[in-house]
Amino acid sequence: DDMEDIFAPRAVEIFKELSEIDSLDLSPPEKERKKAQLELELLFERLDVEKVTITERHIEQFMSMPSRKARHKFVDYMVKTEYKKRISAEKKAARQQQRAELLKSPPPKSTTFQPMIWDLKMERFYGSNLVRSMKFG
Repeated sequence: DDMEDIFAPRAVEIFKELSEIDSLDLSPPEKERKKAQLELELLFERLDVEKVTITERHIEQFMSMPSRKARHKFVDYMVKTEYKKRISAEKKAARQQQRAELLKSPPPKSTTFQPMIWDLKMERFYGSNLVRSMKFG
């Protein structure tokens, strides 16, 4: 029991709520929905995932899953998409912060003209043109 509490601290509460569902005065569809919601929360608890937003659509999709394996796959999918959303939001915030810092910083003081460094091939090309013009006028 102690090990389970470490890995899923809310698991005991969720199991208690699941056992009390039958005593609640709810219609059968509402009971099924509540059971699905609690099962979904339990799966997230066992995966040790930070808070994932569970919407009504997620609960309906979860309820429509035919097997336990399908439900586990759905939960894995939800976790992956949640992490992707968080990572993209963090990257976006970092990019915005970088952009804001660039706009706040003063422009570089030195705006001198930097001479181009020609390739050896370019020099030979222009040199050959120069030699041709000297030969043939």
